[in-house]
Amino acid sequence: MPGSRPDDLLYEDFRKTKTPRKFFTLGKVFQTLWSEAADSANDVRSRAFTINSFGEPVHSKVRRFVVVKEGQLSCIAVPVTSYGGKGVAKRGVKKSDHTIIHCGKKAPLPAADELPNPALREAGMQPDPIRVDPDLSDKKLDEKSRVDFAKPSVIHHNVKVKSFGMVNRASLRHLHAQYRNVALEETPKPAPTFGSRSPSGAFAATTHSQSESMDTYRRAYHSLITNYWAASEALAVLAPYKALIDEAAEQRRSSVSAPATGSMLNGVDEEDEADDADAGDGAAYRVQYRGQYE
Repeated sequence: MPGSRPDDLLYEDFRKTKTPRKFFTLGKVFQTLWSEAADSANDVRSRAFTINSFGEPVHSKVRRFVVVKEGQLSCIAVPVTSYGGKGVAKRGVKKSDHTIIHCGKKAPLPAADELPNPALREAGMQPDPIRVDPDLSDKKLDEKSRVDFAKPSVIHHNVKVKSFGMVNRASLRHLHAQYRNVALEETPKPAPTFGSRSPSGAFAATTHSQSESMDTYRRAYHSLITNYWAASEALAVLAPYKALIDEAAEQRRSSVSAPATGSMLNGVDEEDEADDADAGDGAAYRVQYRGQYE
């Protein structure tokens, strides 16, 4: 039966770590044996295919993971894959769930067929590549290697693992922030309540301060620009929300009789809007996130 041959056994350098809390830290890149349900005819024909005790086909392979959240007995990690050398151009893959992961100072550019299609309003990969410092200098990642932030898995500390390396210190914040960007987008949440109207029609803020509301507005604006919306379109879509923020701000100014401070253009810094305009509407560019989720 496939999977039972001696040369299919896990390599001897895969071992249980004696210090799991030190090994499974944020940014750790490692390899482990991973099994999941066989979901295609190709999986069933593979040498890595086996039948479990319930008679169901299972596909097992050694896979790389990156730790995105630490724990006492387990950690949360996301997989690293090249999709058979196709990158995010593979059919059925959601580009915006991924980012480039690489070794060395310079990140490889995405292939032409990995770029988003503006005509389809398709979002591109997360903007900040993740740099990995391998344990051995001669070890490299495939140029099409991508982190899939949308498939977090629980990795127990008692599994056999092999270390590959560590995410470079400068990339740790990008790893954490982009994982949260994708995780928060995929988690259903109730619509935020920004305020309620009293019988007199005056707007009273209930759940968000002015600064929190503006932070939300700015993140939404830059997200639209990243996804190739024109600045004018983004401002138009967010106009109703901006009106609520302005009304709440006016209410506060009236109550304290203090002048407003700060130079804003429709809730977006003039410098930020100029940067977005320079990039060009619909151009294939990367907008560095100015406000990461913390």
